Amino acid sequence: MKKYANIQLESLKCSLKFDKISLKLILIDILFIISLLASYVLIYFLWSRVLFSAFRESGVINTVQALTFTALPSTQATHIQQNFIIGLLCVVLLSIILYLLLISLFSSYGSSVLNNTKYTLKYFKNTFYIYTLLTILYLFFIIFLFIISKNIMLLAYGVIFFTLIYAYFMVVYYFFLTDKHSLMILLDKGFKHAVRFHYMIVPIIIALLWLIIFPAIPYLLLKNYLMLFIPLTYLVLLYFSQWIKKYLHELFIRIDKELEKV
Repeated sequence: MKKYANIQLESLKCSLKFDKISLKLILIDILFIISLLASYVLIYFLWSRVLFSAFRESGVINTVQALTFTALPSTQATHIQQNFIIGLLCVVLLSIILYLLLISLFSSYGSSVLNNTKYTLKYFKNTFYIYTLLTILYLFFIIFLFIISKNIMLLAYGVIFFTLIYAYFMVVYYFFLTDKHSLMILLDKGFKHAVRFHYMIVPIIIALLWLIIFPAIPYLLLKNYLMLFIPLTYLVLLYFSQWIKKYLHELFIRIDKELEKV
């Protein structure tokens, strides 16, 4: 228990220093957010085209009729349904690919900054393969839940549970991304650390307290000045993001050293 507390305290102490790595991590997060927003605009534009182009061509103006395919001959409705489904699948697939590319690119670069190593193409490839595998497994379980579940509440709890598990594994693997090992070694190493959940209890508690308390401080001080409150809140969250990354990075380094002694 004492050893566990020392590991947590040493990791926390080392992570509080704001340095060049902290600044780089914040800049990476800002670029990631901008890229996500740009991707959202692109997906929204494509989704709008898919949703309304076929109906405009068919002369259906009423939105309810367009969505329910009413007031159309059966053959025309079937044709529109087919085009709609194909378009929807293409937009969903493009969204997943864009998500994986962006999160792999920025996560691999952020990990290289944390490890103070040169960024390479293999860094990105390893990250993309790992995140793609985790995402495929996540989507498989979610689709499986939708197929077998007959209770809406059970389905909702199942989706929340698997989403949390997915996010947890994505976070843990972030700290083991490298171009120095094969994909299988990275998968094995990340999984072994992920199942040691007891080491993550303190970081999770600290993170939750941070997210609850620190955004509340600028709100209480600047609740009547939204123009100042919103950017200040973003700055707090950006600082939190780089800090928790450095904290977990230091934590996993110390866990590895302890495991090597065993």
